[in-house]
Amino acid sequence: MGRGHSENIWDYLLVWYRATRPFTFTASIVPVLVGSALAFIENQFDPIIFVIVLFASLMVQVGANLTDEYSDYRGTKNDSEMLPPYKVISLGDLSAYSVKKGSIVAYFLATIMGLYVVSVTDWILLPVSIVSVAIAYLYAGGSKPLGNYALGVPLVFIFMGLVMVVGTYYVYTTTVTLEAFSLAVAVGCIVSAILISNDIRDRDEDLLAGKTTLVTLLGRRFGRYLWLGMVLIGFAVPIILFVYGSLKWPIVLSLIALPRAYQAWRYTGQFSNPSALLLGLRSSASLHWWHGLFLAIGICFSRFNWFSY
Repeated sequence: MGRGHSENIWDYLLVWYRATRPFTFTASIVPVLVGSALAFIENQFDPIIFVIVLFASLMVQVGANLTDEYSDYRGTKNDSEMLPPYKVISLGDLSAYSVKKGSIVAYFLATIMGLYVVSVTDWILLPVSIVSVAIAYLYAGGSKPLGNYALGVPLVFIFMGLVMVVGTYYVYTTTVTLEAFSLAVAVGCIVSAILISNDIRDRDEDLLAGKTTLVTLLGRRFGRYLWLGMVLIGFAVPIILFVYGSLKWPIVLSLIALPRAYQAWRYTGQFSNPSALLLGLRSSASLHWWHGLFLAIGICFSRFNWFSY
């Protein structure tokens, strides 16, 4: 194989990598980490199940991102010269047909992994998995995407927070606990903040496109304070679980992410500065990752008696 051919293959793979929008992967990784950490402190963690669930979660995310790319191109055909690198169809890097096929492959792989998990755990997860994949597609796909009707925040909170964290924990334990549900609320709030910051940034474009979000309905100021409320709940839940629950003090390690929250809060208030609003979105995504990572680490440390006080 010649060098030029190898470079072409590498470039082609990089295009697909950009198309998957890897900066969004924290939304599918963090819930699995938190749910798995809870199983770890109960001595029910299984590394093979972890890898399978994480892969399935990532494939659903990839499928949703590719569906969104296909739907955006088909619906608006953005001709802006300032296209982000993941707009691979408008940039001419991939055809719309290829992106559509890619989304189908991603959903198919997620389905296969999901069916395996269901077969070795509990069949009650089957309808939950089917609904989750359907929502992931319908959020951006179809003739009337759900994300265009102010349903984005509640859907993300429910499926990227509650369902994914509790579902991951259930895969290991076949039970649901108050701690699992409470931590799912925390994760759901922080991941919802990413979408809210995105809607704040895109408000003008969404109005022109006829897309309805909570921010287009109620304004950017409302969106900013909704963002703040979600983030405060996300940080408050671990503290409440430490004070009143059974988890030890390391669970509050998630507070390490507070500077990220302050940074994102400052950026999301600069409504007339598109660059600052973009930084607000990136800071919100960073906040979700660090909050979730330290939350999972703190949960794992809660297993050990030497962290008792």
